[in-house]
Amino acid sequence: MGRNRGRVDVRALVVTAVCLGVLLCGVTSAAAATAPIIGSGVYWTNFSPATIGHANLDGSAVNQDLVSLPPAAGGEADASAVAQDGHYLYVGNEWGPISRVNFDGTGLTPFTSDNDPFDLAVGGSYLYIANGGGTIDRVPIDDPSSALSPVLTGPYTNIISLAVDSQYVYWTNYDTDSIGRANLDGSDANQSFITGLTEPDAIAVDGSHIYWATFESSVGSSPGSIGRANLDGTDPDASFITSGVDTPEGLAVDAGHVYWASRVDGTIGRANLDGSDVNDSFISGGQDPEQIAVAPGPSIAGTLASGQSLTVGSTGTFGGDPGTFTEAWYSCDASGQNCATTASGTGSAYTPTESDVGRTVELVVTDTNASGAASESVVSGVIAQGVAPTKLVAKTVLASLLRGGLTVTLTRSDTGAPLAGQTIVFAAGGRTICQATTGTNGVARCVGIAPLLAAWLNRGYTASYAGSAAYAPATATAKLT
Repeated sequence: MGRNRGRVDVRALVVTAVCLGVLLCGVTSAAAATAPIIGSGVYWTNFSPATIGHANLDGSAVNQDLVSLPPAAGGEADASAVAQDGHYLYVGNEWGPISRVNFDGTGLTPFTSDNDPFDLAVGGSYLYIANGGGTIDRVPIDDPSSALSPVLTGPYTNIISLAVDSQYVYWTNYDTDSIGRANLDGSDANQSFITGLTEPDAIAVDGSHIYWATFESSVGSSPGSIGRANLDGTDPDASFITSGVDTPEGLAVDAGHVYWASRVDGTIGRANLDGSDVNDSFISGGQDPEQIAVAPGPSIAGTLASGQSLTVGSTGTFGGDPGTFTEAWYSCDASGQNCATTASGTGSAYTPTESDVGRTVELVVTDTNASGAASESVVSGVIAQGVAPTKLVAKTVLASLLRGGLTVTLTRSDTGAPLAGQTIVFAAGGRTICQATTGTNGVARCVGIAPLLAAWLNRGYTASYAGSAAYAPATATAKLT
């Protein structure tokens, strides 16, 4: 974009440092606050080199070594799991504790003493941990020093992946070819929530579906597949994605895509949520990528048309200390470039005008705290011509007589501009009495003795505009006097 601001898939943006009190610039302190850190992107574990990789949401700016896990007490390290909670990354080490780290790879610190997690997931205020055997534990995010709380203690075998939403925890049972589900506290556990699968390796959920990955599949032409079912477990489809999916293990989902990690190929794959546009090498160059997490960027919600309100769908992901979000909207050309330097609007909503038609709109979200600020942006699609609101005003029958016919005026209600060349239908007593076309001043007049007499006898009339692709319909009623 014209001002080198990051789009939704761009990570590097301005961060402003602020020196407070008696602290000197450049001097760090254990108690010092952390400026906002842009966290959107795709994260994955590189198992054997014990690193966490990162790329922008469009697959660019790949960094295979964002985080390097230090050797544990035994001198070894393997990155086994990764999750994010919108503020930090959580990383599992097969030989050491679970760690927490900032989105930019700084500040790696032990989080819990739990070793060898097969998978991690964040739900509410808890970090959930799949231990590979038959158990799932959880620990409060704001109190990691507390003892792990068992969520599932068996008899469950080979739980190697889990996912959490606002109500349930889900897990894959590799040995029993099934998916289980329980309440977030582990109650009402159902080992056979979805059955008839083939060695499910990984699981992910969004607001409408459950997804699972099968490392080696018997369906399709690829050595692997991704299945999908409704959130209530109905309509399972083991063949949701079968072509172009090579040995998937880790699985993640965001508002637009499903992602998977292929340890054999060293790649991260991606497809649309409807299973289309499969790209098994969306990100390449990984070293044994096994688990995956996705942090969303900012997004725009609403209809891309003039006169239709656009809102902030998501403010994106920012680490660091909590701050305050502000939003600004800028006009850009049709390709999302050459954006204006002056905002067209601020706040959580913006309504495109006629001047935005054929162009795009950039939303810039800024997170500000006491230590600094960071901004990330997203550009909309091209703004189409919307249906403009209209207003129809009808003169009374008596006033119309003085003008030589039943008289109405059609304008745009947002700008007051008259609308010419539009057909108006006049009716009285439930019957059409006349049609007329608006002139350059927006006025339409139904002339003649018959329509005037019908309006007089029915003590009024109704005028209607049916609308068009560009203008909304409108109706007006006039009385006798």
